[in-house]
Amino acid sequence: QCLAFITFGALADYGRNRKFGLMLCTGVGSLSCMLFLLVSDPHMHSFAAWLTISSNVCFGLSVVYYNAFLPILVSFHPEVTSTSNSMDKIEEVENFMSTVGFMFGYIAGFIGAVFGVVLQALVGNEDNGRLGDRVTIFFAGLWWAGWSVWTFYCLGAHPGKPTPKL
Repeated sequence: QCLAFITFGALADYGRNRKFGLMLCTGVGSLSCMLFLLVSDPHMHSFAAWLTISSNVCFGLSVVYYNAFLPILVSFHPEVTSTSNSMDKIEEVENFMSTVGFMFGYIAGFIGAVFGVVLQALVGNEDNGRLGDRVTIFFAGLWWAGWSVWTFYCLGAHPGKPTPKL
């Protein structure tokens, strides 16, 4: 995961790849979660391991790409545009927006976890190849993808600085 952050993290700040990277990581990561529904045989542990790695790396990278939008969103905020762009005001707005974003993420995560517990209770895991676990992980991927559609719709491309020449 660390190697992916170092390798692809700069793409979030430079060029025209910010939104594409967010969409790609979200799509691959949420699909990786949803594909857990297919892991019904204990002999598929290698496939499950690759799905786990893929979903976790993509989730981390999607947070990196998502956070790359923060300075841009702050620069368009009315409190920042109406002032002389003082660093104190920029930092205050950035901290507020980041905090609110994480707060809604935690609230959505909690609601998703409650649904997951309900799914586990309804489906169960006895004598069915851990179907409850697989359905819950599928639901987590669907939840991730579903809420991301709203983000993709509302966020513009907002290209970054030109990629530096090596």
